[in-house]
Amino acid sequence: MGLLSTTHIQNEIAPAYPQEIHEHKAPTDESVRLLSEMEEKAREHVAFQIEVRDNEFSGCVTQFVVNQYAFVHDVYIKFTLNGKERNVKRRCPFDTWTKMDPAGAREMLGKAIAEAVTDEVLKTFFSSRLSK
Repeated sequence: MGLLSTTHIQNEIAPAYPQEIHEHKAPTDESVRLLSEMEEKAREHVAFQIEVRDNEFSGCVTQFVVNQYAFVHDVYIKFTLNGKERNVKRRCPFDTWTKMDPAGAREMLGKAIAEAVTDEVLKTFFSSRLSK
């Protein structure tokens, strides 16, 4: 009487349970286009509902100072943003400054001002989020 010599017969059948079949279809091009349009309209609706006011950029003054000791040109930028005075300082090495054309100087100054404005905007954004 070994384990393999016995036969087990099961006369009962387990009751059948109804199976729910979920059919998942990939989105069609038309549905993706409609979704994109709806998202864009929602973004526009939200953006137009937000009132933008009291944003003022004024009084930009730029001063170029030759720093003989550090062999650099110091560029000081002073402006007012939303009533707050901001000061930005950038350093440019002599060799870079002498090779720079007006477009390069404009790009350097533009980046400096853009970074200062972005810092102010993000500071305001994150402080309003943290205060909630």
